[in-house]
Amino acid sequence: MRDAGEIHVERAIVHIVDHRKPLPVLSEADLDLQENDALRDYFGGQVANALRDGGTHPARFNPEGSQAAKDECLRILKRPSSLVASSQKLAQLLFDAMGKDQRIKPGSLAVCIYRAKNYHNARFLALIKLDPGEALRQRITHVDGKQVVTFEVEANVMPRAREKLQKAALIAPDGLNESFDLLLLDVQTAGTAAFFTVAFLNTTKAFDAETATEGLFVGVQNARNILANDPPEGVDPIDAEESFAIEHMLEAELVQPESVISEFIARLPVRSEAQRNVIRDEVEKQLPGETQVAIAPAFAQEKLLTKKKLRGDFGVRFEVLAQHYDQVVMNVDEHSRDDGTLVWRMTIDVPRPKWVK
Repeated sequence: MRDAGEIHVERAIVHIVDHRKPLPVLSEADLDLQENDALRDYFGGQVANALRDGGTHPARFNPEGSQAAKDECLRILKRPSSLVASSQKLAQLLFDAMGKDQRIKPGSLAVCIYRAKNYHNARFLALIKLDPGEALRQRITHVDGKQVVTFEVEANVMPRAREKLQKAALIAPDGLNESFDLLLLDVQTAGTAAFFTVAFLNTTKAFDAETATEGLFVGVQNARNILANDPPEGVDPIDAEESFAIEHMLEAELVQPESVISEFIARLPVRSEAQRNVIRDEVEKQLPGETQVAIAPAFAQEKLLTKKKLRGDFGVRFEVLAQHYDQVVMNVDEHSRDDGTLVWRMTIDVPRPKWVK
Protein backbone atom coordinates (compact mmCIF):
# COMPACT_ATOMS: atom_id res chain seq x y z
CA MET A 1 0.00 0.00 0.00
CA ARG A 2 2.87 2.38 0.67
CA ASP A 3 4.03 1.83 -2.91
CA ALA A 4 0.68 3.05 -4.22
CA GLY A 5 2.12 5.24 -6.94
CA GLU A 6 -0.19 7.83 -8.44
CA ILE A 7 -3.44 8.33 -6.48
CA HIS A 8 -6.82 8.86 -8.12
CA VAL A 9 -9.73 9.73 -5.82
CA GLU A 10 -12.99 8.49 -7.31
CA ARG A 11 -15.43 9.73 -4.65
CA ALA A 12 -15.18 11.84 -1.51
CA ILE A 13 -17.56 13.06 1.17
CA VAL A 14 -16.92 15.31 4.16
CA HIS A 15 -18.74 15.55 7.51
CA ILE A 16 -18.14 18.08 10.30
CA VAL A 17 -17.27 16.42 13.62
CA ASP A 18 -17.28 19.19 16.22
CA HIS A 19 -17.74 17.44 19.56
CA ARG A 20 -18.41 20.78 21.23
CA LYS A 21 -21.75 20.85 19.43
CA PRO A 22 -24.71 18.57 20.19
CA LEU A 23 -24.46 16.63 16.92
CA PRO A 24 -22.15 16.23 13.93
CA VAL A 25 -23.08 17.92 10.66
CA LEU A 26 -23.61 15.09 8.17
CA SER A 27 -23.43 15.54 4.41
CA GLU A 28 -26.24 13.90 2.47
CA ALA A 29 -24.35 13.63 -0.82
CA ASP A 30 -20.74 13.23 -1.83
CA LEU A 31 -18.70 15.89 -3.60
CA ASP A 32 -18.88 16.38 -7.35
CA LEU A 33 -15.27 15.59 -8.16
CA GLN A 34 -15.93 15.08 -11.86
CA GLU A 35 -16.62 18.78 -12.33
CA ASN A 36 -13.94 20.03 -9.97
CA ASP A 37 -10.40 18.89 -10.76
CA ALA A 38 -8.90 21.09 -8.04
CA LEU A 39 -11.06 19.45 -5.37
CA ARG A 40 -10.25 15.94 -6.60
CA ASP A 41 -6.53 16.80 -6.65
CA TYR A 42 -6.79 18.21 -3.14
CA PHE A 43 -8.10 14.96 -1.69
CA GLY A 44 -5.66 12.95 -3.78
CA GLY A 45 -2.89 15.06 -2.31
CA GLN A 46 -4.14 14.40 1.23
CA VAL A 47 -4.17 10.64 0.63
CA ALA A 48 -0.62 10.81 -0.76
CA ASN A 49 0.36 12.98 2.21
CA ALA A 50 -0.82 10.28 4.64
CA LEU A 51 0.87 7.49 2.69
CA ARG A 52 4.30 9.11 2.68
CA ASP A 53 4.22 10.33 6.30
CA GLY A 54 6.96 8.64 8.32
CA GLY A 55 4.55 8.16 11.22
CA THR A 56 2.10 6.06 9.19
CA HIS A 57 2.31 2.44 10.35
CA PRO A 58 0.54 -0.87 9.68
CA ALA A 59 -2.35 -1.84 11.94
CA ARG A 60 -5.02 -4.47 12.30
CA PHE A 61 -8.64 -4.20 13.26
CA ASN A 62 -8.97 -5.63 16.75
CA PRO A 63 -11.11 -8.81 16.60
CA GLU A 64 -12.32 -8.05 20.13
CA GLY A 65 -14.64 -5.17 20.94
CA SER A 66 -16.79 -3.11 18.59
CA GLN A 67 -16.59 -3.96 14.89
CA ALA A 68 -18.77 -1.01 13.86
CA ALA A 69 -16.07 1.09 12.14
CA LYS A 70 -14.49 -1.92 10.44
CA ASP A 71 -17.86 -3.09 9.13
CA GLU A 72 -18.70 0.30 7.62
CA CYS A 73 -15.25 0.64 6.03
CA LEU A 74 -15.45 -2.79 4.40
CA ARG A 75 -19.05 -2.13 3.35
CA ILE A 76 -17.93 0.96 1.42
CA LEU A 77 -15.12 -0.97 -0.27
CA LYS A 78 -17.46 -3.79 -1.28
CA ARG A 79 -20.35 -1.53 -2.28
CA PRO A 80 -19.25 2.03 -3.12
CA SER A 81 -22.93 2.95 -3.40
CA SER A 82 -23.05 2.80 0.41
CA LEU A 83 -20.55 5.68 0.73
CA VAL A 84 -23.02 8.29 1.94
CA ALA A 85 -24.84 6.17 4.52
CA SER A 86 -21.76 4.35 5.81
CA SER A 87 -19.63 7.51 5.99
CA GLN A 88 -22.38 9.16 8.04
CA LYS A 89 -22.18 6.27 10.50
CA LEU A 90 -18.38 6.60 10.60
CA ALA A 91 -18.67 10.33 11.34
CA GLN A 92 -21.08 9.60 14.18
CA LEU A 93 -18.70 6.97 15.56
CA LEU A 94 -15.81 9.46 15.47
CA PHE A 95 -17.98 12.14 17.08
CA ASP A 96 -18.87 9.72 19.89
CA ALA A 97 -15.22 8.67 20.32
CA MET A 98 -14.16 12.30 20.78
CA GLY A 99 -16.55 12.57 23.73
CA LYS A 100 -16.32 15.80 25.68
CA ASP A 101 -12.52 16.02 25.71
CA GLN A 102 -11.77 19.70 25.11
CA ARG A 103 -8.15 18.92 24.28
CA ILE A 104 -9.26 17.27 21.04
CA LYS A 105 -9.55 19.62 18.08
CA PRO A 106 -12.90 19.68 16.32
CA GLY A 107 -12.58 19.05 12.62
CA SER A 108 -14.00 17.35 9.58
CA LEU A 109 -13.92 13.72 8.54
CA ALA A 110 -13.13 13.19 4.86
CA VAL A 111 -14.00 9.74 3.54
CA CYS A 112 -12.46 8.99 0.14
CA ILE A 113 -12.62 6.03 -2.22
CA TYR A 114 -9.42 5.95 -4.25
CA ARG A 115 -7.42 3.84 -6.65
CA ALA A 116 -3.64 3.47 -6.78
CA LYS A 117 -1.59 3.13 -9.95
CA ASN A 118 0.36 0.13 -8.64
CA TYR A 119 -2.80 -1.77 -7.63
CA HIS A 120 -4.86 -1.93 -10.83
CA ASN A 121 -7.84 -3.95 -9.64
CA ALA A 122 -8.28 -2.68 -6.10
CA ARG A 123 -10.18 0.16 -4.46
CA PHE A 124 -8.93 1.66 -1.20
CA LEU A 125 -10.61 3.77 1.44
CA ALA A 126 -9.11 6.79 3.21
CA LEU A 127 -10.45 8.32 6.41
CA ILE A 128 -8.77 11.65 7.06
CA LYS A 129 -9.46 13.99 9.96
CA LEU A 130 -8.97 17.52 8.68
CA ASP A 131 -8.39 20.12 11.39
CA PRO A 132 -9.38 23.58 10.12
CA GLY A 133 -7.26 26.60 10.91
CA GLU A 134 -7.11 30.28 10.06
CA ALA A 135 -5.79 32.11 7.03
CA LEU A 136 -5.33 35.71 5.93
CA ARG A 137 -7.42 36.84 2.98
CA GLN A 138 -6.10 39.87 1.11
CA ARG A 139 -8.50 42.79 0.79
CA ILE A 140 -8.24 46.24 -0.82
CA THR A 141 -9.94 49.05 1.09
CA HIS A 142 -9.81 52.82 1.38
CA VAL A 143 -9.03 54.79 4.51
CA ASP A 144 -9.44 58.59 4.49
CA GLY A 145 -9.57 58.45 0.74
CA LYS A 146 -6.33 56.44 0.48
CA GLN A 147 -6.12 52.97 -0.99
CA VAL A 148 -4.84 50.37 1.51
CA VAL A 149 -4.03 46.70 1.03
CA THR A 150 -5.05 44.89 4.18
CA PHE A 151 -5.99 41.39 5.36
CA GLU A 152 -8.92 39.70 7.03
CA VAL A 153 -8.70 36.60 9.21
CA GLU A 154 -10.75 33.78 7.71
CA ALA A 155 -11.65 30.88 10.01
CA ASN A 156 -12.38 27.23 9.22
CA VAL A 157 -9.79 27.02 6.46
CA MET A 158 -8.89 23.46 5.47
CA PRO A 159 -5.20 22.48 5.70
CA ARG A 160 -3.21 22.44 2.49
CA ALA A 161 -2.43 19.04 1.00
CA ARG A 162 1.25 19.33 1.96
CA GLU A 163 0.64 20.20 5.60
CA LYS A 164 1.33 17.44 8.09
CA LEU A 165 -1.79 15.48 8.93
CA GLN A 166 -2.62 14.45 12.48
CA LYS A 167 -4.96 11.52 11.94
CA ALA A 168 -5.67 9.30 8.95
CA ALA A 169 -6.50 5.69 8.13
CA LEU A 170 -5.90 4.01 4.77
CA ILE A 171 -7.89 0.80 4.51
CA ALA A 172 -7.16 -1.97 2.05
CA PRO A 173 -9.79 -4.28 0.57
CA ASP A 174 -10.31 -7.36 2.70
CA GLY A 175 -7.55 -9.94 2.18
CA LEU A 176 -5.17 -7.78 0.14
CA ASN A 177 -2.42 -7.89 2.79
CA GLU A 178 -1.69 -10.82 5.05
CA SER A 179 0.23 -8.87 7.66
CA PHE A 180 -2.05 -5.84 8.18
CA ASP A 181 -5.52 -4.44 7.47
CA LEU A 182 -4.80 -0.73 7.21
CA LEU A 183 -2.15 1.96 7.45
CA LEU A 184 -2.66 4.32 10.34
CA LEU A 185 -1.42 7.81 11.16
CA ASP A 186 -2.14 9.11 14.64
CA VAL A 187 -0.13 12.04 15.99
CA GLN A 188 -1.06 12.22 19.67
CA THR A 189 -1.71 15.48 21.43
CA ALA A 190 -0.20 15.48 24.92
CA GLY A 191 -2.70 14.18 27.44
CA THR A 192 -5.32 12.93 24.99
CA ALA A 193 -6.29 9.29 24.71
CA ALA A 194 -6.05 7.30 21.49
CA PHE A 195 -9.61 8.27 20.51
CA PHE A 196 -8.95 7.84 16.78
CA THR A 197 -7.09 4.52 16.71
CA VAL A 198 -8.81 2.77 19.61
CA ALA A 199 -12.15 4.34 20.54
CA PHE A 200 -13.11 5.10 16.93
CA LEU A 201 -11.46 2.44 14.76
CA ASN A 202 -10.65 -0.22 17.40
CA THR A 203 -7.25 -1.11 15.96
CA THR A 204 -4.04 -2.65 17.24
CA LYS A 205 -0.56 -2.17 15.83
CA ALA A 206 0.62 -4.63 13.20
CA PHE A 207 4.12 -5.28 11.94
CA ASP A 208 5.23 -5.52 8.36
CA ALA A 209 8.86 -6.32 7.64
CA GLU A 210 10.05 -2.73 7.93
CA THR A 211 8.27 -1.91 11.19
CA ALA A 212 9.34 -5.26 12.68
CA THR A 213 12.95 -4.61 11.67
CA GLU A 214 12.87 -1.16 13.24
CA GLY A 215 11.14 -2.51 16.36
CA LEU A 216 13.83 -5.14 16.90
CA PHE A 217 16.58 -2.59 16.32
CA VAL A 218 15.08 -0.02 18.72
CA GLY A 219 14.34 -2.63 21.40
CA VAL A 220 17.91 -3.93 21.45
CA GLN A 221 19.39 -0.41 21.35
CA ASN A 222 17.20 0.66 24.29
CA ALA A 223 18.27 -2.42 26.23
CA ARG A 224 21.96 -1.74 25.54
CA ASN A 225 21.58 1.78 26.90
CA ILE A 226 19.73 0.61 30.01
CA LEU A 227 22.24 -2.14 30.76
CA ALA A 228 25.20 0.21 30.26
CA ASN A 229 23.92 3.25 32.17
CA ASP A 230 21.04 2.37 34.46
CA PRO A 231 20.50 -1.38 34.90
CA PRO A 232 17.65 -2.51 37.20
CA GLU A 233 18.54 -3.30 40.79
CA GLY A 234 20.39 -6.60 41.02
CA VAL A 235 21.38 -6.63 37.34
CA ASP A 236 25.06 -6.20 36.49
CA PRO A 237 25.87 -3.50 33.92
CA ILE A 238 27.46 -4.39 30.60
CA ASP A 239 30.77 -2.87 29.59
CA ALA A 240 31.74 -1.29 26.27
CA GLU A 241 33.09 -4.53 24.86
CA GLU A 242 29.85 -6.36 25.63
CA SER A 243 27.78 -3.51 24.22
CA PHE A 244 29.67 -3.64 20.93
CA ALA A 245 29.36 -7.44 20.82
CA ILE A 246 25.57 -7.14 21.15
CA GLU A 247 25.57 -4.54 18.39
CA HIS A 248 27.52 -6.79 16.03
CA MET A 249 25.06 -9.65 16.55
CA LEU A 250 22.13 -7.29 15.99
CA GLU A 251 23.65 -6.11 12.70
CA ALA A 252 24.08 -9.74 11.60
CA GLU A 253 20.46 -10.53 12.52
CA LEU A 254 19.12 -7.62 10.49
CA VAL A 255 20.51 -8.98 7.23
CA GLN A 256 18.59 -12.26 7.63
CA PRO A 257 15.16 -12.72 6.00
CA GLU A 258 13.48 -13.36 9.36
CA SER A 259 14.18 -13.47 13.08
CA VAL A 260 12.91 -15.88 15.71
CA ILE A 261 13.08 -13.45 18.60
CA SER A 262 13.60 -15.92 21.45
CA GLU A 263 16.42 -17.68 19.59
CA PHE A 264 18.11 -14.40 18.71
CA ILE A 265 18.00 -13.16 22.31
CA ALA A 266 19.29 -16.53 23.55
CA ARG A 267 22.38 -16.14 21.33
CA LEU A 268 23.30 -12.67 22.55
CA PRO A 269 26.67 -12.51 24.35
CA VAL A 270 25.56 -11.44 27.84
CA ARG A 271 26.73 -12.83 31.16
CA SER A 272 23.47 -13.42 32.99
CA GLU A 273 19.84 -14.33 32.44
CA ALA A 274 18.90 -11.10 34.24
CA GLN A 275 20.67 -9.08 31.54
CA ARG A 276 18.99 -11.19 28.88
CA ASN A 277 15.60 -10.50 30.48
CA VAL A 278 16.17 -6.74 30.18
CA ILE A 279 16.76 -7.17 26.45
CA ARG A 280 13.74 -9.46 26.15
CA ASP A 281 11.52 -6.91 27.93
CA GLU A 282 12.64 -4.01 25.76
CA VAL A 283 12.09 -5.96 22.54
CA GLU A 284 8.65 -7.02 23.79
CA LYS A 285 7.75 -3.36 24.31
CA GLN A 286 8.50 -2.67 20.66
CA LEU A 287 7.05 -5.91 19.25
CA PRO A 288 4.32 -6.95 21.68
CA GLY A 289 3.16 -10.51 21.20
CA GLU A 290 5.50 -11.18 18.26
CA THR A 291 7.59 -14.36 18.33
CA GLN A 292 8.88 -14.51 14.75
CA VAL A 293 9.11 -11.53 12.43
CA ALA A 294 10.08 -10.88 8.83
CA ILE A 295 13.18 -8.71 8.42
CA ALA A 296 13.71 -6.11 5.68
CA PRO A 297 17.50 -6.23 5.12
CA ALA A 298 17.55 -3.45 2.50
CA PHE A 299 15.56 -1.17 4.82
CA ALA A 300 17.90 -2.02 7.71
CA GLN A 301 20.99 -1.21 5.69
CA GLU A 302 19.58 2.02 4.30
CA LYS A 303 17.77 3.42 7.35
CA LEU A 304 19.19 1.80 10.49
CA LEU A 305 22.75 0.63 9.90
CA THR A 306 24.19 3.28 7.59
CA LYS A 307 25.59 5.34 10.46
CA LYS A 308 26.78 4.72 13.98
CA LYS A 309 25.49 7.36 16.35
CA LEU A 310 26.38 8.07 19.95
CA ARG A 311 24.98 10.70 22.28
CA GLY A 312 26.14 11.64 25.76
CA ASP A 313 25.62 14.25 28.44
CA PHE A 314 26.52 17.94 27.93
CA GLY A 315 25.22 17.89 24.36
CA VAL A 316 27.86 15.45 23.12
CA ARG A 317 26.97 13.84 19.77
CA PHE A 318 29.12 11.55 17.65
CA GLU A 319 28.15 10.23 14.23
CA VAL A 320 30.12 8.38 11.59
CA LEU A 321 29.31 6.32 8.51
CA ALA A 322 29.33 2.69 9.59
CA GLN A 323 31.59 1.64 6.71
CA HIS A 324 34.29 4.06 7.93
CA TYR A 325 33.89 3.46 11.69
CA ASP A 326 37.13 1.48 12.01
CA GLN A 327 39.03 4.20 10.15
CA VAL A 328 37.81 6.86 12.58
CA VAL A 329 37.52 5.20 16.00
CA MET A 330 40.93 3.95 17.07
CA ASN A 331 40.19 2.97 20.65
CA VAL A 332 37.45 2.97 23.29
CA ASP A 333 38.30 2.75 27.00
CA GLU A 334 35.67 2.67 29.70
CA HIS A 335 35.83 3.93 33.27
CA SER A 336 33.62 5.47 35.93
CA ARG A 337 34.01 8.91 37.45
CA ASP A 338 33.99 9.49 41.19
CA ASP A 339 30.23 10.12 41.06
CA GLY A 340 29.65 6.79 39.33
CA THR A 341 29.02 8.26 35.87
CA LEU A 342 29.97 5.87 33.09
CA VAL A 343 32.46 7.44 30.67
CA TRP A 344 33.81 6.19 27.36
CA ARG A 345 37.19 7.69 26.43
CA MET A 346 37.38 7.46 22.65
CA THR A 347 40.43 8.00 20.48
CA ILE A 348 39.27 9.17 17.08
CA ASP A 349 40.89 10.28 13.85
CA VAL A 350 38.96 13.10 12.16
CA PRO A 351 39.95 13.40 8.48
CA ARG A 352 39.95 16.97 7.18
CA PRO A 353 38.24 18.51 10.24
CA LYS A 354 35.93 21.47 9.78
CA TRP A 355 33.93 23.43 12.37
CA VAL A 356 30.24 23.58 11.50
CA LYS A 357 27.15 25.32 12.80
